[in-house]
Amino acid sequence: MIELLVSMAVGLVLLAGMSTLFINQNRTQAGLDRTARLIENGRYAMQVIAGELQVAGYFGELDTSPTAFIPGTVPNACDASIAGLSDAIGMHVQGIDNSQSIPVDWTCIDDVRPGTDVLVIRRVHSVPANAPTDVNNATPYLQVSLCQDDAENTYRLDILPSQLNLRDRTCDAASRAQVRRVRVEIYFVAQNNDAGDGIPTLKRAVLQPTGLFATEALVEGIENLQVEYGIDDYGPHPLTGAPILGGLKDGSPETWSKCDLCTPEDFWRTAAVRVHLLARSLEPTPDIDTKTYQLAEHMITPTSANPNDRFRRQVYSQFVRLNNPAGRGVLP
Repeated sequence: MIELLVSMAVGLVLLAGMSTLFINQNRTQAGLDRTARLIENGRYAMQVIAGELQVAGYFGELDTSPTAFIPGTVPNACDASIAGLSDAIGMHVQGIDNSQSIPVDWTCIDDVRPGTDVLVIRRVHSVPANAPTDVNNATPYLQVSLCQDDAENTYRLDILPSQLNLRDRTCDAASRAQVRRVRVEIYFVAQNNDAGDGIPTLKRAVLQPTGLFATEALVEGIENLQVEYGIDDYGPHPLTGAPILGGLKDGSPETWSKCDLCTPEDFWRTAAVRVHLLARSLEPTPDIDTKTYQLAEHMITPTSANPNDRFRRQVYSQFVRLNNPAGRGVLP
């Protein structure tokens, strides 16, 4: 009996040790999984935004560098009308700083997380459509004349196939220039992925072929978005010293701004963007987050709003040159 009791005691001790080891391994693996998902979400979110910024301002054969493309007022990014899209065509990027309230007429985005930025990116699709078969009476398309007999920068933005009749290089009345679908994307951080779930999520409102905006959830756990705009100043070319005329830019940012008070000309002269993201784990961790995170000039301390915050976080920052508008300003 004594030997049986001793054996049982030793077995219980070994079982307890193995159970403790198993539990610790599970906790460690869960922590590694949370960290890996956090890193992957942050990287993917940055990849999506940076990839779109690299093609921002692509309008096919249309050169938007002349100052005539600067609108009189900052456009409503949610305006999908032909007049609104035409007015904003020179605004390859646009944004709202977190110190500003979102205009009431920006009706295509909602549930925006307080203290985060909104980023707008405009371009056309790289693959042209087959006009008039692919053009309907809802999808906005851009067409640029390539006929040398037409005035320079002659273009049309319309939804009607009958209006998209500009000529190609042959100048033949029956030969139409290519048409490209207009794309507008509005990136923002929403307070919820699904209504009421409390998961901060990077979303974007995208102009659809129907002519309306639809919101897409991109990445869960993105808690903050901050954007800095690199604005190109006027003046002599930094290499040749030649004067820059006709609204052309030198393609390099001289000043950086959060654009809380940016004018349409400031956005039109933006040659680069710095994007900062704060990614958060989806599940809480055993430890309270006591760190302070810097995004641009903002210092964010999660425990200031929630003293018991137990989520792990990671900051991602990237410089992105806006190749199309910046490249047009580089003199040969």
